[in-house]
Amino acid sequence: MRVDRTRFLFLTAALAADGCNSPPPATPLVGLVEVPSTAPPAPAELPDASLPSAPDASSGAAAAPDAALAPSREGSAPQLPDDSCAATNAQGTPADCTKLTAGPGPQCESFYDTQSECEDMRRLFKPAVAEKATRCLAMRSGTRGICQFGVAGVCASQAFRASCGDPSTLKECTDIVRRCAKIPTSSAVPRLTAQECQGALSAVAPEHRASMLSCMNEGCTAGYCFSYLR
Repeated sequence: MRVDRTRFLFLTAALAADGCNSPPPATPLVGLVEVPSTAPPAPAELPDASLPSAPDASSGAAAAPDAALAPSREGSAPQLPDDSCAATNAQGTPADCTKLTAGPGPQCESFYDTQSECEDMRRLFKPAVAEKATRCLAMRSGTRGICQFGVAGVCASQAFRASCGDPSTLKECTDIVRRCAKIPTSSAVPRLTAQECQGALSAVAPEHRASMLSCMNEGCTAGYCFSYLR
């Protein structure tokens, strides 16, 4: 079975059903910071309180936004130009997907789909991101890990989180993460973070960004979204 739109919709439907039996997350968005009346005027580089806290990937607890993701404010350094990660993401050597081998034992039916998805990531992702994603698969080659259902999506998610995310994508990703923070998710699927969202948008060609955004809006995850781009 290939990781395609049908599989992804099945996954999101399952998560939605799980969410119906779970109370909404109790963690509120970060409020405005109260400045004492005796304090001097706040400097221009104070963090923008309108941005939500990105959930911590390991504990699920809310964490303060990464200062590197804060938007440019008037009087501070200007925003970087669009596609500022182009040079960084253009350098990379993806793994050879033909050298992947199935895990031991008779039950590894998803292996050939995973090998095909590896080729898809080489083709669709920019070289640096494709290298991270395909080498994640290569590390599982010949083990039971390569037989895991959806392992290509797991590796893609890890690659997005470890890749250069263009600052020009911050507004779109902040909006998605804010909306997704109100939707309960299964522990089997990592909650989308702004860093992962920005990495995903920066990993693909400009003509694929709209499809990637649509997928993340729908499923509140990014790893499986490359199936929309084939």
